[in-house]
Amino acid sequence: MKSDWSAIHDMLASNNTNGFGWDYNNDMLEAPQPIWQAYIQVHKNAAKWRAKKFPHYWDLCNVFGKDRANGRDAQIAANIISYVNREEPEATEEGLDDMDVNKPINIPSYDASREESSTQRKRKKVQQLGSSWDPLMNSLKESAEIIGAEIRGASNTFSRVFGTESNREELRNNLSAEMNKVAGLTTRECDKAVCKLAQNEELMVVFFKVDEDRKLGWVKNMLEDTV
Repeated sequence: MKSDWSAIHDMLASNNTNGFGWDYNNDMLEAPQPIWQAYIQVHKNAAKWRAKKFPHYWDLCNVFGKDRANGRDAQIAANIISYVNREEPEATEEGLDDMDVNKPINIPSYDASREESSTQRKRKKVQQLGSSWDPLMNSLKESAEIIGAEIRGASNTFSRVFGTESNREELRNNLSAEMNKVAGLTTRECDKAVCKLAQNEELMVVFFKVDEDRKLGWVKNMLEDTV
């Protein structure tokens, strides 16, 4: 169902598909015959939506439009920490492999002082490697923790400014009806505005806060990507 919705949504809302509109009486896409023919030549699978009803399109806009709007920045910190924890033992193991401390030392048994000196040099090299690597790992971990804290703070700020998820869900449910109240919009402009705002919660909240006498100009600017 999501793939069907995405196909119709792209035809109706994309800036690259001018000419498609929505037939509210029959719950289906509408467009002049040349538009259909040109689009089907490029997108063969789109032919099935010609004169086919899709009554739940606007309901699915509220469901799947939110999925497209959700960001994934919160994964950044987890990815960094995972990368650090994965790389740290590998790097240490590579340093030890380079030194090959288990390889027998081919030195005459009577030269004990030289053997002891070689062992001390190897031990010192291991200590130097560990001491130079630890600060880098600590720095990366601290950076990841800072990024994670900033993302959590930004998420809390977003909730305070734009409301809770339940409030935003209510706005999405009322979006189509509220857009139809904006005098001066064509049917296509109204449809494209609803689809675009359903995918952008920040703009959707701003739309509901704009004064009624300014909404027409605001929506047109938003459709032209000047908002």
